[in-house]
Amino acid sequence: MIREEPDPDADRRVDPPQKTRSRFVIGEGDARITDRRPPDDAEVKEADRLLSKVLRRRDPL
Repeated sequence: MIREEPDPDADRRVDPPQKTRSRFVIGEGDARITDRRPPDDAEVKEADRLLSKVLRRRDPL
């Protein structure tokens, strides 16, 4: 079970406020967090294409 608790240090931080000022506590019943997944091949190719495009604009050969 994941429950949300207020972050006691939220007011002392200097960084800009985030979308939420809380942190998640993971209970014993949770086996894993499935939020993150590796990118698929199409996402990697698109990111590579865009990065190459930006780098060519900044440093033309």
